[in-house]
This record gives sequence, C-alpha cells and structure tokens, in this order.
Amino acid sequence: NRLTVEPGGQVEFSGAPQRRLADVERELRRYLARLREVADANRLAFLAVGFDPLRSIEEQRWFPKLRYEVMRPYLASRGGRAWDMMCRTCTVQSNLDYGPPADLCKKFLVGNRLAPVVTAVFANSPFEQGRPSGYKSTRAAAWLDTDPDRSGIAPPALRDDFKPEDYVSYALDVPMI
Repeated sequence: NRLTVEPGGQVEFSGAPQRRLADVERELRRYLARLREVADANRLAFLAVGFDPLRSIEEQRWFPKLRYEVMRPYLASRGGRAWDMMCRTCTVQSNLDYGPPADLCKKFLVGNRLAPVVTAVFANSPFEQGRPSGYKSTRAAAWLDTDPDRSGIAPPALRDDFKPEDYVSYALDVPMI
C-alpha cells in the first residue's frame, strides 16, 4: 500500500493488487479508518468529493514536488481549467488486469465507453467556491477544459476494431511536456 499527495494536497491511496472484491473492501476500510484517526487527532476533515467546494484557484497551494514545477507553467497554456484539474479535483480509480490481447481490447473499449456514464452516476461536485457551480460535476467540467492532448477519450478507443498498438501509436504522438 502506498499513500501519496497530489498537487493540491489531495490524498491518493494505492492499494495492493487483489483477486477478490472483499479484499479490496477490507483494504479500503483500513485506509479510511486510518484517515479518520489522522483527521480526529489533527482536527481535520477529509472530503470525499470530486472538486474542492470551498477554495478558489488563487487560494490553492501547490504541494512542493519538482515535477509540478515543470507541469504548472506548461498546463497554464493547455486549457482554462488545467490548474483546477491538477489542484482541485480528485477521483476514485481502479486498475484491472487482463489476459490475452482480446481481453485487453474488450476491457479497454468497455471502460472507455462507460466513462461518461460512470462520471454521471458518481457526479458529486456541484459546488465551487462555496456556491452552486451550475454543474452536477464541476470535476468533469474542469477536465473538459484541460489539455486536449491528455484528456478526453482517446480516438482509438472509439473504434470497434481497436488494437493495443493503435493506442500505443496515439500515445507516442502526444507532445512531451
């Protein structure tokens, strides 16, 4: 297990690979219990929301990491909400293993095509700077106005004849930061 901090202080937990959903649940419960202990001991509150509902981007402090010193100026030119994406959004991610290439293709296509549905089902960020933002998911709105080279659905994922090498070619064409 690993705990890291994202640019705006978002806490990221990376669990160990698990074979059973019950083991994932047990690991998450231990992690959340530990967060609760830390919060109680330090008079903190952790919010399980997709977008910081209170602070403005000007109030946001960046966590000091060398890579953010490179990413911050670059992203300033790559979408009106790229800094929001870095500092004010968070999410839950899952990584799924796969078997043969056909299994990878099926999981990749299903995952990418379900992404908008999952975004809608789990939209939980209707606030920005303490007021309603006008969105069900301010997080999704921020991502839609972020570096088009690195966000959105990859074009190869929209093709029924998807092949992993198509995605590799696409990814290699994304400009370097």
